[in-house]
Amino acid sequence: MSDGPRELEYRSDRLVNGRLLTRQVNPREKDVPAKYRPWVGPVVAVELLPQYRRFQCKRCGRVDEAKCFRRGLPKDFAVPAPRPDLHVTDEYIKLWSSRLADRVCDVAAKHVELFELPGDRGYVVPWPRRLFTVPKGSKIYRESQKIPKGVAFRPYSKPCPACGRYRSTTFWSQEFTVPADVVLAATAIDTDDYPGMFRSLSWIVSADLAQHLRPMKFTNVKLSASFANS
Repeated sequence: MSDGPRELEYRSDRLVNGRLLTRQVNPREKDVPAKYRPWVGPVVAVELLPQYRRFQCKRCGRVDEAKCFRRGLPKDFAVPAPRPDLHVTDEYIKLWSSRLADRVCDVAAKHVELFELPGDRGYVVPWPRRLFTVPKGSKIYRESQKIPKGVAFRPYSKPCPACGRYRSTTFWSQEFTVPADVVLAATAIDTDDYPGMFRSLSWIVSADLAQHLRPMKFTNVKLSASFANS
């Protein structure tokens, strides 16, 4: 591998399971297993849990996840078996095992907030202190449009006039140059995949942090060379 920043990813879509901030509108309705819908949100209708609805935009329905986490996480959520070091919920919220979080914090404690799960002390929910999003004033593209090199964040709709979030964006990591001072950070986009509430985060780790993590063989963790300067 070349020496450069890495993306901290999960290996298996089969381990996408459970809802942290949402619930099914009709609990009797059957959902399609996550392994059959790796790039789409839940097929069943879901709604935000009542205690978090004040953090949801009234215009577009986007949710401020960090405010939800700081308000306190549900007491009835536990990571299901096989309990990997990187678990992903049906909302595509990434959870870290305490083992993974401890090793990340060996190098990057000041770069991440960790929120405890009251119902599962073996895991935490991380949130980056440095978050890269679609730059203000970005050009709006058409899906079929040829896009210049070097454009990583690509919005395809105007931002919400209330909260400023975009309905449909993509992030092209191979076009993103990670700033040299990044130790741990994340990029975030909004998509129009149902239910369209949450951002999709891509975690960035520095070469030094990647080197620290690599020998520990965490389950369901992949360190990939995704960025322009990897």
